Parts: sequence; C-alpha cells; structure tokens
Amino acid sequence: MATLTVNQLPLAPLGAGDLIDRAVRLYRRHFTTLIRIAAPPVVISAAGGVMTSISWRALTATASETSLALYVLMLIAGLCLWVGGMLLNVIVMGGAARNLVTHLLWDEPVSARATYRNARARFWGLLGSTLIIGSITMVVFVIIFYVWILILTMVAFGIVMLQFPTWLTAILSIISGVTATMGALWLFFLIVGRFAYVPQVMLVEGKGVFASIGRSASLASGNVKRLMAMVFFSIFA
Repeated sequence: MATLTVNQLPLAPLGAGDLIDRAVRLYRRHFTTLIRIAAPPVVISAAGGVMTSISWRALTATASETSLALYVLMLIAGLCLWVGGMLLNVIVMGGAARNLVTHLLWDEPVSARATYRNARARFWGLLGSTLIIGSITMVVFVIIFYVWILILTMVAFGIVMLQFPTWLTAILSIISGVTATMGALWLFFLIVGRFAYVPQVMLVEGKGVFASIGRSASLASGNVKRLMAMVFFSIFA
C-alpha cells in the first residue's frame, strides 16, 4: 500500500521578510508553471486595458458619428474585459492556493491544470465572494479617500491660518501629509485585509462564501503589517 508523505512545515508565524523570501524562492522553483497559471487573466485584463485606453483617447478626437459609436462599443468591451480579467485573477489565485498548499504538504506537483480544475470546482462561490469583496473594497476606499482629503485640507488650512515661517510650514505640511497618508493606508488594510484570505479559505478549507469571510477575518487579525508589505512588494515587483 502506498504511503502518503506529509512534509513538516514550521508553524511559527512568518514575518513580512520571510514571507517575501519564501514567495520568491517558490516563484523561482516553479516560474514557468506559475506564468502559465497567471497568463490567461493577465492577458485578458491587459487586452481590456489597451482597448479602453485606445477607445478613450479616440473618443475625443473623432468627428464621425459612426466612429464615435464604434469607439463607445470598444470602450465598453474593454472595460468588461478588464473587469473580467481582474475577477478571473482572484478566482485563479484561489485555485493556485490549494495547489500550492497540497504541494507544500504532500509534494503534489504544481500545475496549471490542477489550479484551473480547483478554480472550476468552486467557480460560482469564488465569483460571488469576489464581487462582494470588490464592492466592500470600493466603498471602503472611497470613504477613506474622502476622509484623507478632508483631514489634509483641515490641517493645511490650520497651518496657513497660524502663519508659521515658510520653513516651518513646509516641515509641518510634510509631516502631517505623511502621517495622514500612513494612517489612511493602515486603516484601509485593517478593514480590507479582513477579506484577503477568502479565496484561499474557500479552496483549501472548503468553506462556503460567508463562512470563508468570517474565517478570513480571524486569520487576518494582527497581520496588517504583513499584508501591507506583501501588497507593496507585489506593486514594486
């Protein structure tokens, strides 16, 4: 009878640097496979972005009604592709999470076929959770953005009214701007980070949409710095 080999993984929480180092090593080891996994949603969203950019610029330059209608349709199609690619990216990420977990625990091969099979098995649940999380993220972003603008405006008005010397005004403006920005980012990741693990929980633990949201919130507790570090590293990369 064949025996199942279970790898012994360290259970201690990893810092942001350890997470990034492990992710980089994992990408180096399975680079080609992970490129194949990521390619479809990235190509779809990139095509949508290109179509949106071209049609938006052409809308203001064309004088023909026929061309205008064509560019409007192209803009709508581009936006649909871009949004669809972003949604597919989150769905595929959930499938990849399950594939990578089984690889780390039981040495199962990392493959695009297994990833998309996992994503297809929970497609509608992942799609529903992605739409819910996307809506919440958008609302939270808008609220925090306007609060951030309001705070900066009030601070700038206060500094101007107090009539400090120019050099002191510049220093206070920089300090208040950086402080308000960091506070807004921390608050954003504190709220949105509660939903960061929903796709992984759905695929790895097999929970439903709302149960995954609750489980994700408990997993994300105390991990604001890690989430911020991983997001900014991804943006930089």
